[in-house]
Amino acid sequence: MQNRTRYISKSHMIESKHIQVTGGGYANFPAGASLPERTIKNFELVWIESGHVTWLCNGEEIDCPAPTIICSQPQWRDGYTWDPNFPTRHGFLDFTCTPSELGLPDPSHWPTHVYNDGDDILRPLLRHALWLHTAGLRHDLIESALLHCLRCFIGGVGSIGTVSYKRLPSTFHRALRVIHNAWGDDIACNLPLDTWAERTQCSRGHLIALFKKHVELSPHESLLLLRLERARHLLERSDVSIHNIAEQCGFATSFHFSRCFREACGMPPSQYRKNTDLYKSLLPVKLQHILQFI
Repeated sequence: MQNRTRYISKSHMIESKHIQVTGGGYANFPAGASLPERTIKNFELVWIESGHVTWLCNGEEIDCPAPTIICSQPQWRDGYTWDPNFPTRHGFLDFTCTPSELGLPDPSHWPTHVYNDGDDILRPLLRHALWLHTAGLRHDLIESALLHCLRCFIGGVGSIGTVSYKRLPSTFHRALRVIHNAWGDDIACNLPLDTWAERTQCSRGHLIALFKKHVELSPHESLLLLRLERARHLLERSDVSIHNIAEQCGFATSFHFSRCFREACGMPPSQYRKNTDLYKSLLPVKLQHILQFI
């Protein structure tokens, strides 16, 4: 114990007293299997890896397709009915914790389950914590990973910064794919609105409405800022000339690029490149969230 505590901060040691993994593993179920209702002894996090689950929680049936994460609490009554047509696989971690000592809200305010379309940090953290536990490795790492996962789960901040496909309409996705394809040759070209709408298979008005709704900017404003953001990264992280950056980002001349960049950033590209302490994104948050698709 003395050797271990030499490498663990005091905060980790305090956390270890108040959160502890008591069991875990992966379970595979044949189609149509079920787990009768039972009383939960400890906290339990269950993440559905594949298949479809109906979770019976305190008398309520909750639909939980993969990749739902479920959190059961002590003294709850719960049970499971697994996918009737396909095998189901899930991982689970049983644990004890004292929420008040860990800075967590009262469990009565915790969500019962979350569905993030697999696009979050929760599953990798849970898998990592389970691997550490089954390998019999450092308890402080297990508990740290689990605590971070709990904080993300409870706070609804498990996203890794990407946007779920299910939260965006298909037409908006097509519009983003048009940009992705148009920029496939590494030139972030401008795209006339009529051409963009035609390739998206929608009207100009519908394309404008989609962008106003989902990023609160017009298509033209969004495209310009995305091109300038690409230029900003080249200014910060390369020695590419401003003339070539203008070409790479679809501006007809370096003068036009410099004027647009100054309007967005408040200074010309050459000055921005010299002031590393001023580096920051030019994109509003909602526009940053769609970068993964472009």
